[in-house]
Amino acid sequence: MAETDSFIDEVTEEVQRDRLFKAFRKYGWIAVLVVVLLVGGTAFNEFRKSSVASENANRGDAIFTALETEDEEDRAAALDALATADGASIVEKFLAADPGNPASADKLRAVASDPDVSDRIRSLAQLKLAATDSDLGVQDRIDLLSPLAQPGAIFRDVAVEYLVAAHLDAGDRDAAVALLQAHIEDAGTSAAQGQRMTEVLVALGVAPQLAEDTESATDNQ
Repeated sequence: MAETDSFIDEVTEEVQRDRLFKAFRKYGWIAVLVVVLLVGGTAFNEFRKSSVASENANRGDAIFTALETEDEEDRAAALDALATADGASIVEKFLAADPGNPASADKLRAVASDPDVSDRIRSLAQLKLAATDSDLGVQDRIDLLSPLAQPGAIFRDVAVEYLVAAHLDAGDRDAAVALLQAHIEDAGTSAAQGQRMTEVLVALGVAPQLAEDTESATDNQ
């Protein structure tokens, strides 16, 4: 009885091996293909990473070379070439947008209207445009800066100072004073900026109304 069971087990194992061998011959190419795809994909991914790293390194070297150029016109031309090349980064466009570059305004406007960049980058481009574009009219500058100076705006503190200067350039002293006073009373204003704005008010012949003075006057009423 034991010999019969042993014989049956051997036959069963042989049948299973035969089935497994046939299945491997029929479907083994799939396993080989999977292995080839995995190895090939890994190799391609590593090659792509290496290419991107090499490209970024070359771009970085080109930027440093351009920035180290002593002649202003040559430096502007080198930065402009980087900023107008295919696949130019936001950093390259911002570096090329300086007051010495006549094409700065166009580059900044392109960034400011690019839907693919973040709100932070667009706001920064608008802020820099207001600061560097000498052909931008005073009212246009005020219109550009006003949304950036609203509470909660990313670059509000800087935008407020630029907007004060724009109001003064437009001859609207009252608007500049009101903006300065409101920002001084804002709890989010830093001590350093509050001091600068206080000094501007004094220079304009206006006595600053500090936040604690306002609270005292309200309490007395």
